[in-house]
Amino acid sequence: MNTDQLQGGCLCGAVRFSVDEASALVSYCHCRMCRKATGGPYSVMATVPRQALTWRGEPKWRRSSPLAQRAFCPACGSPIGFEYDDSDLTSIPIGAFDSAESLIPTQHGGIESRLPWVRVDDHLPTERCDDDPDYRKLVAQTGWVPPFSQERT
Repeated sequence: MNTDQLQGGCLCGAVRFSVDEASALVSYCHCRMCRKATGGPYSVMATVPRQALTWRGEPKWRRSSPLAQRAFCPACGSPIGFEYDDSDLTSIPIGAFDSAESLIPTQHGGIESRLPWVRVDDHLPTERCDDDPDYRKLVAQTGWVPPFSQERT
């Protein structure tokens, strides 16, 4: 993977980023939080070590839950990042990369909220949010009740 493939930014170009190393994980995320944050039926995120990520232009960060924050461009509003608290990883929507051809999803996450009509890469492994021990730890620490139920607004 060349460095051109590991650069990207928001829709208007006010915030740009580069990543010094390949993603450890590219995942479809079906959780209700990612669906709400992206406006899509799921998100596709590339997770990279935070120290490998360089921002040019400052993204604005918003706390999206007691567990995490999300980055967006302050000029155009494009979603460009996600970080769990106490993590050394940042997830970036693959659509924000200039060239995402090599960022191939290897799993589905947040499947407890997967819409029943979504049929994409069904052969990949799946994971519920609460399968992740770091996620479980943060939920236990904060007492947060995640909005995964389809009935919630």
